Amino acid sequence: MGPRRKLLLTAVFSTALLPVQTSPASAEIVSVLPCSSSAVHITEYNTVVGAGNVNSLFWIRNVSGTRCSLRGYVRAGYVGHYGVDVKGAHATLLTVAQSDRPSGGKNLNDIGGLHDGAAISTVVIEPHALASFWIYGTDESTHLRDGRVTRCITALTMLVRLPGSTTPVDVTPPKGDGFFWCGPTSVHPVVSGDSGSIPSRPLSDYFGTPG
Repeated sequence: MGPRRKLLLTAVFSTALLPVQTSPASAEIVSVLPCSSSAVHITEYNTVVGAGNVNSLFWIRNVSGTRCSLRGYVRAGYVGHYGVDVKGAHATLLTVAQSDRPSGGKNLNDIGGLHDGAAISTVVIEPHALASFWIYGTDESTHLRDGRVTRCITALTMLVRLPGSTTPVDVTPPKGDGFFWCGPTSVHPVVSGDSGSIPSRPLSDYFGTPG
């Protein structure tokens, strides 16, 4: 499906008579405004590919001078072509189904996310700091239960809408490599740090030690 950078097999109740109590830490998070599309830069850090399974790690860097916050899942769109043989084809906005998944669960091919069962929380990103998320899918066409074959895409641009935002952020793959998906994808929630996981893990756990 094209060049790859890394191959590894690898309720709060209250009444009018009882005011809601908010801890200082919670109040501080609530006061942090959501990140705008202009405040962040999103890049695909690296990809783990094995036996048709694809896990891509994305970094969200706060490029503004002010802390901002994110909570939940991004929405990903793609601009490119359907299929593999796309020479001369006109690039268009592609349809790729997306499901939100807190963690890989029992699917050991799907990595990242909230592996310790933690609840999705608000992530505060300091200036120049990182948040991250994983997208899982496959780059091999498969047969569905109704007999249809999943449709593959080849895209050089990814359009990411941050949680609660309608303005997309353009994401280009490193070294001109493309985004390749066949069928739907699963997106993990945005978490703090660079590993896309809670608890955080060393990147070498996923990508190995650079040689």
